[in-house]
Amino acid sequence: MYSSFSYSFKSSLSKNSTRYIISAHPRRAMATASKIQLSLSQNPEYYRAGILQESANAASDLLQRNHEEHHIFFNRDGFHNHITHHLLTLWALRAGPEDIQKAFNVNQSYQRPPEPIESSVVSDMSDPAKFKGYLGNERYYHDFLEFFRQEIDHFGWQAVVQKYLLAGNEQADDMLCRTFAGFLHPIIHLGFGVEFEQPAIIAEALAQSAVHADYMRELFLPAEKAAEKRNGEMSKSIVQLLDDIHADPQLGEAPRWSDGNKLRDGIIGRAADRMVHHVSQFHVKPEELEIKTAEMINAAAYFTAGAQRPDKIIKYDFYYM
Repeated sequence: MYSSFSYSFKSSLSKNSTRYIISAHPRRAMATASKIQLSLSQNPEYYRAGILQESANAASDLLQRNHEEHHIFFNRDGFHNHITHHLLTLWALRAGPEDIQKAFNVNQSYQRPPEPIESSVVSDMSDPAKFKGYLGNERYYHDFLEFFRQEIDHFGWQAVVQKYLLAGNEQADDMLCRTFAGFLHPIIHLGFGVEFEQPAIIAEALAQSAVHADYMRELFLPAEKAAEKRNGEMSKSIVQLLDDIHADPQLGEAPRWSDGNKLRDGIIGRAADRMVHHVSQFHVKPEELEIKTAEMINAAAYFTAGAQRPDKIIKYDFYYM
């Protein structure tokens, strides 16, 4: 689980841990834990050449508005605010300022305003026991956001991500499981923050993780223990596991139409032990990180393209992730 989490980061292996430590990058001069500032000097290979400074300015300003003016959920049912993902993707694809503004306008109309920050709550969060008491409650999203902004200001985002997600202690394991809840939205958000080198967006992602539920721990933590017992076994491929899972009758019967969340209530709620059995057979060694990442991408494309019916319009469903 931890190796899979770390695939998108440039990382080095700790001598005393199987988890990955994120390597430090020099922080962009204008981007801070409270200030979003995109730079034309950022040039990952997937950006489209010719991005305008005006587009960088527009995207930065609108992302800053989203950071300050909106909750991470746009309703009380935990539906996610996608403005960050939308604007950063458009900017990287060389959208003009007008298109970036249009995308913001469409999305901002239904967002929730922030909850008031309580300074006493933010102070409490420095105590791990009190921190734990606020987890899983979306009321405290902006308190968590302020807490993580302060942590990043003091220690840098790399150290904060290491401490709160990858340290391997009870607090970090709990937060890491929450990062994979909500159909992966927290880790998607975190990936955007890291890729675009924006500490403020990383703070958003950590705060978002903190207000999600922890039901993924029923899969991740037992799977890691089960994988350790399989030491020396050859890893199955992801495609092999897809076939095994498809053929498992207990998993086929676990979700029900009445479930509010078929992953939480069905697969994990009724058949977590079967999922643990399957996923613990996939292993990632440090030297395999690049090839296993390629395998994951290929398997996702295979599964998504294969999950179509020839008599229906092709639909690449979000949930296939």
